[in-house]
Order: sequence, then C-alpha cells, then structure tokens
Amino acid sequence: RKKKVETTRTTTTVIMNVLLALWTIAVIAWVGLGTSMATEENEEWVRTLGGADYDYPSAVVTLTDGSIAVTGWTRSPTLAGIHIGKTGWSNAFVAKLSPFNGSVEWAVAVGGERWGQSMDAVALSHGSVAIAGHTRSSTIAGVNVGNAGADDVFVAKLSGVDGSVEWIQTIAGASSEWCHAAAGLSDGSLAVTGSTWSRSLSGVNIDRNNYSESVPFVAKLSATDGSVAWIIIISTDRYAYASARDVLDVGDGGLFVVGYTTSTTLGGFLVSNAGLTDGFVAKLSAVDGSILWVKTVGGENSDWPQSAIALSSGSVALFTTSDSATMAGFDIGNFSTHYRTIITWIS
Repeated sequence: RKKKVETTRTTTTVIMNVLLALWTIAVIAWVGLGTSMATEENEEWVRTLGGADYDYPSAVVTLTDGSIAVTGWTRSPTLAGIHIGKTGWSNAFVAKLSPFNGSVEWAVAVGGERWGQSMDAVALSHGSVAIAGHTRSSTIAGVNVGNAGADDVFVAKLSGVDGSVEWIQTIAGASSEWCHAAAGLSDGSLAVTGSTWSRSLSGVNIDRNNYSESVPFVAKLSATDGSVAWIIIISTDRYAYASARDVLDVGDGGLFVVGYTTSTTLGGFLVSNAGLTDGFVAKLSAVDGSILWVKTVGGENSDWPQSAIALSSGSVALFTTSDSATMAGFDIGNFSTHYRTIITWIS
C-alpha cells in the first residue's frame, strides 16, 4: 500500500490529552453551563450536569432514540439533583438527556466500593448505551466481578429507559489494565482497547515479549450479553512500550487501533521509529482480531496520537500531540509553544 500523509497544524499552549480536551469542550458547549436560552437564529439549550464534588465528563454520544448520553466519573452523590447511588471514592456515571431541552431523564452511578472511571460510551440498539472504563472495585453496580489486579477494565450495558445495568463484563489480569476507548462495530458487537501490564487477560495467555512496560490490548464483546469473542495484544520490542488510545470501526469487516509506541516492531510487523515516540495505526480483522497491517508516523521527537476519525475513503485521520518539527518527512514548523496538535491523514 502506498502511504499518503498530509499534515496540517494548529498551535496549543498547554500539554493536554487531546481526546479528553475535545470531549470536554463538546460537553461544556452542549451540557455544561446552565439553563435554557435562545439565540437570534434558533433555539438552543445549555445544561449543567454536576454535584457537590468533582465531576469529570469523558464522552458524549447520541443514542438511537435521538437522546444524548454523557459519561465520565464523579465523586458527587447527586448529579443535577438526582441521587445516583454512588458507593465508592469515585464512580463512573451515565446520564441521559432530552435532545429537545436538555432535561436530565436519568442519571446513575456505575461503580463499587473503591474508585472507577468511565472513559467512553457507545450507542447500542433500542436506545441503550454501553460504557467502558477501569476500576479497582470487586463489585460494580452490585454485581460481584472480582478484582484480578490493581486496575481492571470493565464494560457495562445500560438500558436506555432507566439506566439499569443489563450486564457487566471485565477484562482483567494479575497486573493493571486501563481502558482508553470503545467502539460499536458494523456486526453489532463492541470493541474495547487500552493498555495492559499483565501476561494473561481473562484467562487468555498473551505473549507480551517485553518485560514490564505496557502493551495495547483489543477485545471484541457481544453487545447482547457481554461475552468476550476474542482478546489480542499488539506486542512490542523487549524494552519498548506502546499504548492504544482509540479504536474505530472501518466498515469492511475490520477495525483501526490508534496509539503511540517506542518500538520498532508492533504485532510482529517491522515498523519505523523516527523519534522518541511515534504514532501508530493497526488494522485488525473484526472476525478473529488478527493484525492485518501496522503503520507508524512520527517526527524526530515525541508524538502521541490521542484520537482518530475513520474516513469514508478507508483512510484514517489522527489527532496527535507533538513536539516534533517534522512529521513523516513533512516540515510542520518548530513553534515556541513546544507542543501542538497535528492532524495527519493515513491511507
């Protein structure tokens, strides 16, 4: 395949997680400030969603019934005046909002006796929603899920009617697992990705190859009951690391996994490493998780893709925090702000 890379740039003044920043801006603009209001052109609304303690959004998604679901994590016992049933130091939360006036139809905590965070949300059929995150609790929403290590990944499906939990699944090993993203696939299933430090996940032995650093994992789950169809990792060099930050449905029976790495091999594929940390895109088969190809993109310093968009052409656009002056051979400038966001197209 021929790699075509076009790079544009915008400057930023702080180092930030690009995905979280984009979602936070979207949530603040959509559900973040106050009351209903009108503009000269058309009616709009803005809604607060918070409690007495810290409340952090991570994702917002439009459900199949047209309503809006917001997820993240909270330390508050109530959100928008609704008692959510918080049980631990922090819990994941989900709230459903009306698309007409932003009124909160329901809000629930999904957590246990310790802490937990929801990192992403996926719209499912019949107005239901799935969330994915990580936790240190051995129970979630009253369901005993155990705790295999320090941090376990969890996926939960909630009813769109009242937010009740329909099923919970964990992806866990003896060490730590962090979830960074989830996506709905064209066959109706779910894909979840993140980082693991374990040598087996939910009973599946994995060949990490490296010693103690993180490697990306990808898991496919049934949206019906949460059963795990397959789990794979993207292996690295022995002393390298990699982290997956986003997962995308391609629509052709495959999926893209996006992240960053210090390795010169990924999933058995030889890849270039232009600097300290490079971004990568891996295409996987949705049938069995086999890795079809891997490509890297980066400059002379550090480049950290945080999110991506699958384009209709079959290519992918990466949103990368970078302090490199070049990207894949293109001069992107060296700004005084040091870090900035780079948008890169790969096909």
